[in-house]
Amino acid sequence: MALLSTEVLPDNTLEEFRIEFNKLVTDVSGLSLGNTFDTQIIFEGATDDTFETALSVTDPTADRSIVFPNQSGNVLLDSANISFADNIELQFGAGPDLKIFHNGSNSIIRDNGTGALFLEGDTVSIRDEASSETMANFVSDGAVTLYHNNAVKLATASGGIAVTGEVAATSLDISGDVDIDGTLETDALSIASTTVTSTAAELNILDGVTSTAAELNILDGVTSTAAELNILDGVTSTAAELNLVDGITAGTVAASKAVIVDSNKDITGYRNLTSTGTITGAEVTATSDIRLKSNIETIDSALDKVKEMRGVYFDKHGSQDKRSVGVIAQEMQEIMPEVVVTDDTEDKYLSVAYGNLVGVLIEAVKELSEEVDKLKKSIRTVEFKDSK
Repeated sequence: MALLSTEVLPDNTLEEFRIEFNKLVTDVSGLSLGNTFDTQIIFEGATDDTFETALSVTDPTADRSIVFPNQSGNVLLDSANISFADNIELQFGAGPDLKIFHNGSNSIIRDNGTGALFLEGDTVSIRDEASSETMANFVSDGAVTLYHNNAVKLATASGGIAVTGEVAATSLDISGDVDIDGTLETDALSIASTTVTSTAAELNILDGVTSTAAELNILDGVTSTAAELNILDGVTSTAAELNLVDGITAGTVAASKAVIVDSNKDITGYRNLTSTGTITGAEVTATSDIRLKSNIETIDSALDKVKEMRGVYFDKHGSQDKRSVGVIAQEMQEIMPEVVVTDDTEDKYLSVAYGNLVGVLIEAVKELSEEVDKLKKSIRTVEFKDSK
């Protein structure tokens, strides 16, 4: 290392410097170099050649201090910045594992070492260059919030996520229930792997006014009319008020609603129909085709079964004390359980298929007829004997 006489201040004599083990040592409290704008300390290294390491300082505009190391073992800059040229990396770890630099176009934090890259803090915000808009915010034990143009669009919560605006997805698979308070718009609908096709004219959610052909269309190829399906009181029906059944799930028709069916329409596919009032029709039939039956047996001891039955008069609850006639379902369950049906409600009310009793009555009449014929023959025999 070379020390020029011009680089020693006048109040420091050369006797105050000495060479010890190839090092320049001074006993004074400091070393001031240069009286020009730029000053360098040059390290030649082990080889005397053109390759050197220079520590340079420029003329400052104010007093500056660089302390390395300070009392904590760190390098301290009291009022200055560290500047790096483009593609000059600030490197950390062996390898190095982490690099921070600007490549002339973008600022880059690159982790290519072992382990993960952690960004730690109780609240972490990602903001724009002017620090005027938030793009993302992360709170420990709290929400993660994503923004668009400084407006919240998605936020996590303990119970799920909250989305502000529309959700666009090429595919959405939901396991569980979906609760929609607003309007659901879809180009296609698939239920249990079956695609449901309809147009706006074929299926239209009612607006609380009497339905028209354009508002509700039964998907049988013929446009429905107001006479075919009419919500009479002008209030939109709910699932509890009017439930059209798919042949599997039981449906409920409330007494406050009514379905008017035109003469050119048929309603099929119902499993159960429960009514607390009166059902009136020109003709009521039950499916009885032999092709739909198997294990057919004639009812035996039908007369004995009929003799066990009890016909009763009764006042039906909720019918304004209307006097009715019929049987008791619990009693019939002991005699002919085949004609008793239990509903799907929590109370498990019983009902009787009165039409199914016809078969029992037919066989009972036949058995009774046979007994009458036998009695007639016995009477004729007695009369014949008495005539002799």
